[in-house]
Amino acid sequence: MELGFLVVVPTLLVLALAIVTRREIEPLIVGCLLGCIMLSGTGFLQALIGHGYAAMTDPGFTMVAIASFGFSGLIGLMNYTHGAEKFSEKSALLIKGERSAGLMTWLVCWALFVDDYMHALVASATMKNIADRFHMPRKVLTYMANSTAAAMAVLVPTTVWSSFFMGIFENEYLAPLGLNGYGLYIGSIKFFIYPIVAIVMTLLVGIKVLPATKAMRAQTETAAMAEDNVARSFEPKASYFVLPMAVVIAATILGGGDIIFGIYVGIIVAFAMYAIKRVGTWQALRTAFLDGAGTILPTVIMLFFTFTLVQVNAELGFTEYVVELAKPLMSANLLPAVIFVICSLICFSSGSYWGTAALITPIACALAISGGANVFLTLGAIVSGAVFGSSACLFGDTNNLAASGAGVNPSEHTVAQLPLCFLGWGIALALFILLGFVA
Repeated sequence: MELGFLVVVPTLLVLALAIVTRREIEPLIVGCLLGCIMLSGTGFLQALIGHGYAAMTDPGFTMVAIASFGFSGLIGLMNYTHGAEKFSEKSALLIKGERSAGLMTWLVCWALFVDDYMHALVASATMKNIADRFHMPRKVLTYMANSTAAAMAVLVPTTVWSSFFMGIFENEYLAPLGLNGYGLYIGSIKFFIYPIVAIVMTLLVGIKVLPATKAMRAQTETAAMAEDNVARSFEPKASYFVLPMAVVIAATILGGGDIIFGIYVGIIVAFAMYAIKRVGTWQALRTAFLDGAGTILPTVIMLFFTFTLVQVNAELGFTEYVVELAKPLMSANLLPAVIFVICSLICFSSGSYWGTAALITPIACALAISGGANVFLTLGAIVSGAVFGSSACLFGDTNNLAASGAGVNPSEHTVAQLPLCFLGWGIALALFILLGFVA
């Protein structure tokens, strides 16, 4: 069944409703329902259930759900010990004001390059108290944690993101170049324009060289701030926070980038440490862990419907339609820029970053080889588009995880950061156009 332009309507409706209502879950449900009605008519409910099952069993959703519940439980456990407050007090000795708090946040982000989910959650949760103490708006913190998550992960060739792209770069169209996926990836890193621009912009925003948006500086997280000032029933120590966090990071790296393994090891170490130190009773620790895990439930529900919409869009042929629509615009010099625009806008509107990149890569590679375009620049455009989608998508996973870690409203954060994301996008597009003629 040929639906033509109608295949993009569910996604456009989700974007419009998300902007107008400043909600995440309800627009996604409406988009999923509309897509299923278009696909199955009166059988839309069965179709919705089927796509929901497919989303639930998607390895990506399974990983983020388990990681989110586990890490949020660990955050709840550490909050109970007030270790983060003590860590903030000690870190504050190195910080003189909002600018140095922004710089420290940026440096902490670099230390968490190994996984974008861990990056978004840990960076925002770790620096939340410091941001409050030095009057750095939490939406600025959330923007920094979110916009550097995938960007830093792709610039280091030992992460899950880089491994994925190495895999899809190794295809038949690029075989004449005589390079494997690793070689192609390394050769294209210098053309990861958007990730580089995003990382530089987060630093400039953090140290207040580049102004944050008015909406980002509007502080509305009063409820979340108040919960940091709970009466202490024991002497907190920075190690109650630092050690479990360090274990999570180290175990993730030693486990080959497996964030779930790292979180599980961190949980075990935290429970054992707090029990030995007699920080609280088993019941108190258990309650703190479960309460912490419960705080991420709205985000996981939102991600479930995001993955469901990805499944619906795949059956509608959303990506194929947009690619075919743009093919007449492609030339050798402009191909990388066009690929960047197509990939970034599809990822931004659909929430499917890896799926979109996997679908576009063979088409882009074939066009680059046959048309004489710069292959490495074209590959850099694909990675850049996926990273932009990850950081800017209104219902994106790292967006919502970073917001949850910082204790801000996800919808308010995603709308507030959009001007900066699209500023970076515009800079990257201009550079892709320029490099298409000179590289």
